[in-house]
Amino acid sequence: MDQNRDKCESLLLQHAIDTDLPVLGVCRGMQFISHYFGSTLLPCEGHVTESLKIKHQSALILAIMWHPERDIQFKKLISKYFVNFFIGRIVLHKGLILAAGRGSRMGSLTDNAPKCYTTIDGKRLIEWQLNAMNTSYIDEVDIITGYRKDNFEYPTQYFHNEIWDTSNMARSLTKAHTWLEKHDCIISYSDIIYPPRSD
Repeated sequence: MDQNRDKCESLLLQHAIDTDLPVLGVCRGMQFISHYFGSTLLPCEGHVTESLKIKHQSALILAIMWHPERDIQFKKLISKYFVNFFIGRIVLHKGLILAAGRGSRMGSLTDNAPKCYTTIDGKRLIEWQLNAMNTSYIDEVDIITGYRKDNFEYPTQYFHNEIWDTSNMARSLTKAHTWLEKHDCIISYSDIIYPPRSD
């Protein structure tokens, strides 16, 4: 595992517990949360299901061993195990999108644009996220850039990781450390799609 990433996620998880913030862990997130609370990790087959899940007894922690991008029941599961679990507990007003990486495994698709500019159904990945956040209870969504930072034209605040090609997401997050100290927020990768909050 990446020690810097583990340390960063440990601090984020402990802060969430200390301040009564909700946490959802998906796949690796479930592994991390389970290990954080002293569980022993064992290999498993066929984990793209809704059968493997944990709920912490004293904190607002929910984790699912499941890949939403591979599951056609994504919206149904999110409604059952995330929205219903957290609705009414807390309202988050800020969002932060990690968009520093290139996505080298995507080959020529990212030669001239960031990974999050890849389009699905006529819309960029990052625009799916901006729409989901802006139509929920989030009044500000800021972006951490790296690769091809000049491509970004959205009217928001930007933080830049100038060593994006030799660092990781934990280092990218440090570029917004002052902002993070002031706000409770949702931190999201730039290359995923999820629905708006729909209560």
